[in-house]
Amino acid sequence: MQDLHKRKIPPIIKKKYRAYFQVLIDELREIHYFTNAKKALPQNCYVFGSGFGMIKYGAMFETDGKALAYVNIYDDVKGGRLNVFDALEKRKSEIHKKFGAALEWIRHEKKGPSRIAFSRVGSIEFSDGELEEIRSWHIKNLLKLRQVLKPEIECVLKTPANSMQSISIGQDNHGHIYAHNIETNVEFGPVIRKLNKVFCHQHSYFQQRYPRFILCPYCRQDAPHEAKVVEAVINYFSPKLSGFFIKTEYEIQMGVDKRRADVVIVDRKQNLSAIIECKREGFSDVKDGRGQLYSYLTATATPLGVFANSIKSNNWIFYGNLGRNKFIEITLDRFWEYIQNTSLNYIPNP
Repeated sequence: MQDLHKRKIPPIIKKKYRAYFQVLIDELREIHYFTNAKKALPQNCYVFGSGFGMIKYGAMFETDGKALAYVNIYDDVKGGRLNVFDALEKRKSEIHKKFGAALEWIRHEKKGPSRIAFSRVGSIEFSDGELEEIRSWHIKNLLKLRQVLKPEIECVLKTPANSMQSISIGQDNHGHIYAHNIETNVEFGPVIRKLNKVFCHQHSYFQQRYPRFILCPYCRQDAPHEAKVVEAVINYFSPKLSGFFIKTEYEIQMGVDKRRADVVIVDRKQNLSAIIECKREGFSDVKDGRGQLYSYLTATATPLGVFANSIKSNNWIFYGNLGRNKFIEITLDRFWEYIQNTSLNYIPNP
């Protein structure tokens, strides 16, 4: 699996690579909706996202005179990720049958991605007519790799490290995928924007005996600190709430704009009981975070709010909405007292 990243490439060859891959990505984007990429680079390969963080599609010219269409899989068994490559390799014969040809399976355990590839003879120094033929071959086989491997990868990623018997998978009214943990009444989804990943149904798992929400090792590795505060908030509230549900990334209408609250608590009728604004651990601009929380409480007439900038609940600040843009800091005991009264839009002025 050689590439030219570490070799000095003559300018004329760089120019040919850029021209070749520019036409390739334009066709994949505009005709096949395979990518959003717009600008080619002067190198011997181009890598495309797959929708799965650890998996990339690619087209390449190798130094030994081969053209490749491939899938790179960044497995990390020791780090706790699912071993996607091995799971796919167990279905090698079925995958080859669907693809219509034998693929190359190259497993890397210590460094770099494992790879599933399909190759042919090809070089960037071929004639224009031959390069056009290779480009058509690249496009055809990238599309075929996605068609064959995407459902296989989805099947592997939906196989959790622990039991998923308590999880139901579905879609909301907007088509967003979500998961619902029946045991803890926590509903997740659709996407935490700063993670840009589905929060639960592909990667998260739940401990069977102690059901609580956690980021899986794969998501946790790349998670911003704010996501870990969200995790702590959900784990704190979910065991203590009876007859309520927790939702993440809850859409709030703010005039003509739409915003998303990090975590909300709703009753059985889906009425908002509390909004929880989460910031990264040690976030110092409390005034800014509190102002954001106040705006959500005002826009939705929600009686209770929480500002969390720590994974420790004793550092959180609890607020009551008095109405007319007036708020007071309240104790945790009063928070639990008020949240049981589902008829409240505002808390009484003490």
